[in-house]
Amino acid sequence: MVRDAEAAGVLVNDAMCSEHSSFITPSVVRRGRLSIAISTAGAGPAAAAEIRATLERQFGDEYETYLEFLHQMRTEVKSRVSSSSLRSALLRQLTEMHILEDIRTGHFRWWTEEEIGDWISRNQEEV
Repeated sequence: MVRDAEAAGVLVNDAMCSEHSSFITPSVVRRGRLSIAISTAGAGPAAAAEIRATLERQFGDEYETYLEFLHQMRTEVKSRVSSSSLRSALLRQLTEMHILEDIRTGHFRWWTEEEIGDWISRNQEEV
């Protein structure tokens, strides 16, 4: 059946023999914009489930807020800063801040447009 499907141009996922598959169905952890796919290439579906559970604990719901904030900031930095090297430096600085910890501890609040502009201006001067 696998050969017939392949001959017809149909994707195949053979659960009994992953070598005959043309795609995999990984276990996935999703937190908003974050997607982490786990595959054991058929060696151990139970192990993949265990790894997924571990990653779900490690990458909690706070990552959804964190990545939305980074996305908002990236969009703003791209629209306000023409230099690609400066944009990269600013975005790197964001990931070095304690934003994720602030989200975890309940101290995070979304920045206003004015705060975003002030942060960009202040940090452009420092880079």
